[in-house]
Amino acid sequence: MAVLRARFQAGDLVLFLGAGVSLSAGLPGWESLLHRLAVEMWAQRLGADAGGEDAEEFARLFRHAFGGFPIISGRYIRKALGHAFQERVRAILYSHPDATSSLLKAVTRLCVSSGSGAGIRAVVCYNYDDLLETHLAEGGVSFCSVSAEGQSPPPQVLPIYHVHGFLPRDGSLDHQSEIVFAEDAYHTQFLDPYAWSNITQLNLLRERTGLFVGFSMTDPNLRRLLDVANRYRHGRPHYVIMRTPSREQIAFGDTSQVSDDRLEDFIGAFRSVQEDALADLGLHVVWVEHFDEIPCLLDSIRESAPDSTP
Repeated sequence: MAVLRARFQAGDLVLFLGAGVSLSAGLPGWESLLHRLAVEMWAQRLGADAGGEDAEEFARLFRHAFGGFPIISGRYIRKALGHAFQERVRAILYSHPDATSSLLKAVTRLCVSSGSGAGIRAVVCYNYDDLLETHLAEGGVSFCSVSAEGQSPPPQVLPIYHVHGFLPRDGSLDHQSEIVFAEDAYHTQFLDPYAWSNITQLNLLRERTGLFVGFSMTDPNLRRLLDVANRYRHGRPHYVIMRTPSREQIAFGDTSQVSDDRLEDFIGAFRSVQEDALADLGLHVVWVEHFDEIPCLLDSIRESAPDSTP
């Protein structure tokens, strides 16, 4: 933690925010979002004579038909919904008003500059929603949301880069700024080294210290960018907060078949394997036992950095 505090005090820390941040505020996860969009797709396809249960059943069958390939099913859903697609995603994202969480509030506190150049240099957000912007506005923080080529944040404000697209709660949607939802958008982002989102991420990963919050670290494009950036950082790591897997997760809820000692041995070995693999991407893992520990951890970064190593 000492390094994170020091980088914060130097104004050199970049926050990378993943799906877990929005999930903490009650927004739907990827599978839930896909299912609700699939229900709307089938309700539209089946017509007025079909009941809601028909659309639900077709959505369930549709999910099973594609198995473990959600970005492929996402392409069909986006095509079927046509021009209404982004509006439907937005409606689902904001179906619960006043979404907030202790994690979002802690992120907001971390984004408040403490003077003398200290604070967060930039935020890279992989979520479509504007929950962070809403919290920052309430906290009086000057920021600029960037979600497309050619947008440049003015000086002296906090840039928030929505590298997977942006669907703010209010106002018209910029359909030229496509959200990264289906396989074709993933292909474009993965294969185009000069895409603004790739260049932005790579520059920040090479030049600053990143703290990743709310990630499973399975996104192939992000892993590729980390791999490239790590070649130029000469061993200086980024940091990712990850939760130690619970005994119930490992044993699929049935811990009676595995001894406590064996489970503890596996958890220790699992953490070691994760640390070694992520170190190859230039990531140092900060482990927590429970997600509700993360807000306190973020708050501790704002403290003066002691003369010690993490």
